Amino acid sequence: MRLPIVHPLFARFRVVQSSVRALFCRLTRRFRGSGVRGGRAVARAIEGVRAAARRSRLDGFAALEPRAMLAANDVFVQLEGGQVVLALDPAGTAITDLSTSYSVANGVLTIRAATAGTISTILPPTSGITVDRAADTIAVNLNRLSGFTGISVAGNTGRDRIRVGRGGVDLSVVTKGAAAQGFVVDTGAGAADDITVLRRIVTKGAGPVSLTTLGTGILRGIQLEANVTSPSGGLMFAGAVELGNLQAHTSLRAGGD
Repeated sequence: MRLPIVHPLFARFRVVQSSVRALFCRLTRRFRGSGVRGGRAVARAIEGVRAAARRSRLDGFAALEPRAMLAANDVFVQLEGGQVVLALDPAGTAITDLSTSYSVANGVLTIRAATAGTISTILPPTSGITVDRAADTIAVNLNRLSGFTGISVAGNTGRDRIRVGRGGVDLSVVTKGAAAQGFVVDTGAGAADDITVLRRIVTKGAGPVSLTTLGTGILRGIQLEANVTSPSGGLMFAGAVELGNLQAHTSLRAGGD
């Protein structure tokens, strides 16, 4: 069943900062399985992904030498289990184009994270992660990283602005890695943050989609302007959700619904 987005649906998504965390669990949807039990399972799974991303962010910053410390708009790439984590600088980061492409022939997933800053990593080439600073891309070789489980963006205390653009994020086309590959963005503690979905997000299998921000106000919070789909997983939105320029055919879909 296709769930069209209509304005009344999002009236209940407008929350003040103090109620964001409570909303996180309330908006959990699990479409394969049944009832509260299924919803709690998805909530635990997504919270695990988010917690791992937060740990990776802290560990990554601690590992950087002083001369390599990040500056505003910088992105630090780390691995947490099978997740590729993009940890954002505490001074704030704007990613103007977050998108993916996949080469079936080479088994390489390319993550584009366009920013005015620098993308860095301390991961060795054997990890399967390669950063191209000039192109603002992260190549994930799934022949090496066979347990790949998805992408996480971990914000910090500054103002973070994330745009899902160009061809969008589509993990459903990835033929290697884990059966479930999710997409999680948590912009952290910034009250002026925003996550704007200009192009579609599609995860793989039971991989969840989770978008979390404390940003509120005009052009802040979560701006939905494209489809968001988790084929057999769950969707989570924690924060103020705005319709933006949604078209009538735009939809939220999860768990085969």
